[in-house]
Amino acid sequence: MPYRTDDVVAHVRLHLAASSLTEVLHRCWSLIEELPAVGMEAAPVAPDIYLVKLVLVEESRDEESSVDALRRVAIPLLARFDLGEEYFVLDESQRKTLGASVYYPELVAELVEGCEQVVLGVWMGDSVDDFYDTVESLDIDEGEQPQIDESDLVELGQFLEQMHATKVLLVADIVAVDGIEARDQIRSLAARVCSEPLVGEPTLGPDGSIRVEVAVGMSDDGPDETYREVVAQLDLSGWDVVERTPSLVRAVWSSPQPTAGVARLELRIGPDVGVRSDGSPPVPSGS
Repeated sequence: MPYRTDDVVAHVRLHLAASSLTEVLHRCWSLIEELPAVGMEAAPVAPDIYLVKLVLVEESRDEESSVDALRRVAIPLLARFDLGEEYFVLDESQRKTLGASVYYPELVAELVEGCEQVVLGVWMGDSVDDFYDTVESLDIDEGEQPQIDESDLVELGQFLEQMHATKVLLVADIVAVDGIEARDQIRSLAARVCSEPLVGEPTLGPDGSIRVEVAVGMSDDGPDETYREVVAQLDLSGWDVVERTPSLVRAVWSSPQPTAGVARLELRIGPDVGVRSDGSPPVPSGS
């Protein structure tokens, strides 16, 4: 990844226990979004052990010295890992920090499940040329190096495709006898869009209706085009777009007879809708 001279680059290296690359991504996704990371590398270094590197890049501010830029980026990161300013140690001649490590599994596991160690380094863009810039293997014999099998790569590709695709979530408020009836009603409607909709667990709303969330598919198109396609497939008139951004379209529909059946629908369409904090879709019902 190329950097400009005055970019501030941070690498967060995680030593992580996981059974597959997909599990690594699931566990790291909330941290990737929080930091936010602009790049990621992961490699197996032992059976069920991965080395993960998250890359953060920030521009320097006008007339900001390299020391001030490094401090501005490094101090909040150190605090995120429960490390104080005493760990902010500079090599000014190389325009970089000397790095900081957290070796206590019980602490770093609170950051990412299965994490056993964190190493943090921050540099100016013209100094990112050392062992932090590539994922390093641990001290194990070359013959013991685990291999990524084809099924791992297929699963990883599917996961990444799902993460970046435009997702469609249908939120329904339904007047029904119970959750079973409510799920049946929304499942038949969602089937107009998706042959196998993922129906979530019903919850009781404050007005006595039953709310059910349904993941009804993904699209390679953007939110606006996907919205037009989904509305045409649902074949219900009277949709009102209440929110529209480059990454989200949210629209609502209300029934002319709100005392029976589906009383209200809300469409949420975008790459981040319908995904829980662990990166997985809504919990499907057991029936």
